[in-house]
Amino acid sequence: TPVEQRQKVGQVGKLVGRSLAKMHKKETRDAVYADPEKEAVLSLPLTEEVNWYLMMEPLPELFPKHFEKGDQYYKALLDDIKNPSMIYPPCLVHGDFNFGNVVMRTAPEPDQHAGPFVLDWEFASGNGRGVNGDVSEFLSLLHCNIIMARRSGETMRAELLRQLSQGFCSGYREEAQLNCSMKADDLNTNLYRSVLLLTGRDMVIYASYACDDEADAAEIAKIAGWYLE
Repeated sequence: TPVEQRQKVGQVGKLVGRSLAKMHKKETRDAVYADPEKEAVLSLPLTEEVNWYLMMEPLPELFPKHFEKGDQYYKALLDDIKNPSMIYPPCLVHGDFNFGNVVMRTAPEPDQHAGPFVLDWEFASGNGRGVNGDVSEFLSLLHCNIIMARRSGETMRAELLRQLSQGFCSGYREEAQLNCSMKADDLNTNLYRSVLLLTGRDMVIYASYACDDEADAAEIAKIAGWYLE
């Protein structure tokens, strides 16, 4: 039934969120870095260079195209990446965390793990961004797909994507316990501010390069501007 579908999708989202939060914990990074070979692979500079080429180089042209305050938004984003106001703890990140790279068994046998299993680790890093990286990417892609499903009249699909998003956020929040005081000198408050900037960036990239419908792209870019503001 539709109710059962929503519940199931919400449960999947919660499981994925909790799993990602565990991956971002210091204990996970320490365990991976105990292997010198894995540490060497995760420290390669190429990952950062490729990410910059894909996600930052187009922005000086795209931001002014979409926003009156495009130059100001780009400067704020650049400062957040290059000169963050806080020193965020390094964590193990996937670097391309989207629902195309997460799979689960729909009907696992009793001796099988249901998942989630995360694929395609070529952008992984041991000194990356967690909430303002993997999480912002996952949620920005979900938000774009919710917008497109709603605009195309796919009401049920949009609702299921919302359930996935809510479950994911609930699971990550419960596992990560990143409490926010909303004070200027609070690390997690600044971390969440960074999430907003990265989400806006990722939605602009999606609207510009992955969205075929002009009206969909325009609404996605408008909401991206809200995040950046």
